[in-house]
Amino acid sequence: GLSNPERELLAAPEVLGAEAVALGRLEAHLAAEDAGRDMDGLVNAILPMLRSSKRAVIFCGPGRLASDLTARLQARFARVRIRELTRQTDSATAEAAVLEWSSRPEPGGPRQVLVVDESAEDGLNLQLADAVLHLRLPWSPNQFEQRLGRVDRYPGPAAATAATPAQQFLMGNHDPDDSFTDAWASLLETG
Repeated sequence: GLSNPERELLAAPEVLGAEAVALGRLEAHLAAEDAGRDMDGLVNAILPMLRSSKRAVIFCGPGRLASDLTARLQARFARVRIRELTRQTDSATAEAAVLEWSSRPEPGGPRQVLVVDESAEDGLNLQLADAVLHLRLPWSPNQFEQRLGRVDRYPGPAAATAATPAQQFLMGNHDPDDSFTDAWASLLETG
């Protein structure tokens, strides 16, 4: 409801140093709140997959998503064993996380969830997973094949009858016709 001269008068004064600091803090706070709401929405979206599995792997791809998701899951689900394997994880902690995730669960014991970034897409044996969630797909088909190889290894003749492949889930957009990522997933699946 302001006129153009009123808008110009309000925009004309310089922002003082103290005001700039306060505005920067406010912007950071609002961005963190938005990120928290987005993370809660993501956690709510993956809950059905987590509830249907005893040992899950969540592939997050590059960036901070794996660390942020791990922190949010640990805060919300104290009885679930949630471990993180990212580039920031030191080798001893990473080895302990994978060993704990792959240990035999106690009957009625907590679910095991391993949240990983792109650093876990090769060289690991995660074939014990009964569910795999792909939050981000790699842009290289070879890299995607490496990721799938982590959870879909040949167990050997003795275990061949007992092994069942892990269920694979992909988080996508609500309208797959509008998503480049969903088109890429379709190409990877059918190409």
